Amino acid sequence: MRLKLSVLTTILCCIVIAKEAETVGIFSGPQEFCYTDMECGPDSDKWDGFCHSGKRQSPINLKVPYHSPSRYTHLLPLDRFQADHFFIQNNGHTINVDMTPVGENSQFFPGHGLSFTKYKFSNVHFHWGASNSEGSEHQLNSRNFSAEMHLTLRDAINSGDPNALAVVAIFLQVDDSVGPSPALAPLVNAIDQIREPHTHWMKVETPIDLSPLIPMRHDATVYSYQGSLTTPPCNSQVNWYVFGEPVPIWSSDVSAFRGVMDGRDAPLENNRRPVQPMSDRRIEIIKFV
Repeated sequence: MRLKLSVLTTILCCIVIAKEAETVGIFSGPQEFCYTDMECGPDSDKWDGFCHSGKRQSPINLKVPYHSPSRYTHLLPLDRFQADHFFIQNNGHTINVDMTPVGENSQFFPGHGLSFTKYKFSNVHFHWGASNSEGSEHQLNSRNFSAEMHLTLRDAINSGDPNALAVVAIFLQVDDSVGPSPALAPLVNAIDQIREPHTHWMKVETPIDLSPLIPMRHDATVYSYQGSLTTPPCNSQVNWYVFGEPVPIWSSDVSAFRGVMDGRDAPLENNRRPVQPMSDRRIEIIKFV
């Protein structure tokens, strides 16, 4: 067994990098924080670190007017998120997916708008709610979506600065007219084997391609801002890139996510942090051409 963790990822509950192992990283027990109960929810002291004191916390309500974007740029290199196998884990707070995308260049993307940092792909995880009308962490003009997928990327050079992480967020909206998602099928099919939390990373010898879940149209709009992790310790080291157009998915796919158990032996039906104050931050609107 081998486990490769960066210095930064050892302190983050949702950013774990597992490479070429059948089972890795057995947890000693449930994480203390939760999402719904008063004693461990977002308002409790279980959400420690910068969760209550940080000034640039995430998620936020992206209140943006419908006008021309402030910046035009070329498409992000996010169109090759596929691999011949992957690792999956239920850590009691989310479903984590680790993979090595094909092509070295596909693992990087420039920090458009917020910094000149380049990032290397780290992992994918998801947030959802108890119903299909609410599940996304971010809101767009006060609207919630069924779920939200986070592509987490880390600084490829230096993990100790305020721009250490980037997260590409994609809204997922239930629309049963589209049928089951081929992109999510490998994950959904593996969920039965990771229902219990804090066990291990399971290697799945099935090809995976998340590219169809990334709205890479030439007129795609992305909202970028400086924020934080959405789980403890809520470090303010994240450049966020939120795609404005939701991707349609099947209701049964989201229902499968709700079937995993949390660290308190209860169904993990809601794992989204409430929106945080915007304060004096600026949202940059990026249009891809």
